[in-house]
Amino acid sequence: MPDRAKLAHDIRNPLTIVTTNLDFVLAEMAAGRSGEELYAALREARVAAERLSTIADGLGTLPSETDGQSISPVAGSAAPRRGSGTRARMARILVVDDEPALGAALRRSLRDYDVVVTVCGQEALARVANGERFDFILCDLTMPAMGGDELYREIQRIAPDQALRIVFITGGATTEKARTFLENVPNPIIYKPYDVTELREMIRTGLASAPRPAPITSSRP
Repeated sequence: MPDRAKLAHDIRNPLTIVTTNLDFVLAEMAAGRSGEELYAALREARVAAERLSTIADGLGTLPSETDGQSISPVAGSAAPRRGSGTRARMARILVVDDEPALGAALRRSLRDYDVVVTVCGQEALARVANGERFDFILCDLTMPAMGGDELYREIQRIAPDQALRIVFITGGATTEKARTFLENVPNPIIYKPYDVTELREMIRTGLASAPRPAPITSSRP
């Protein structure tokens, strides 16, 4: 039997790509909009669904138990209206996830904001080290080379204010080290698959209550 924590992580990533893209499509259709972005979202959802099908084919029957995580997603129901304020339109969000399709889906769903997407922790760290500042950093936990826990510690060392703005978005802890980190980190944690409406509400509420970070000019030539 495959490790349940790893299995949960492997399932939740493509499942999140499916749900995030479908939420976007439904919102666009409800607003009477169409276009290439809508079709791109559907294509990416289809590819992710095929990944889920491949996992199911290899398993036969999925385990019925969860991986033991109990942290709930943030509460909320209302999404900010498009163009509802200058602050919302200009707020910067950094998405750090090694799944390119998930980053693309989040960029579409959060297009009221200035969304920067990177697929590795090293690039995210370099952006912060060079003086870029973000209102929110949506960070995956399990990534190759530099995981979300290591990125958090490095940002905490060089820019503590930015470390406070990290929200971990994860498919679940796959190791005891990751589990311990999630149990002790004070930052918000959202589990995949999340509700995009709730994510947007968390961002809207956070922007209303926290001061905007000031950009820092890099000392590098």
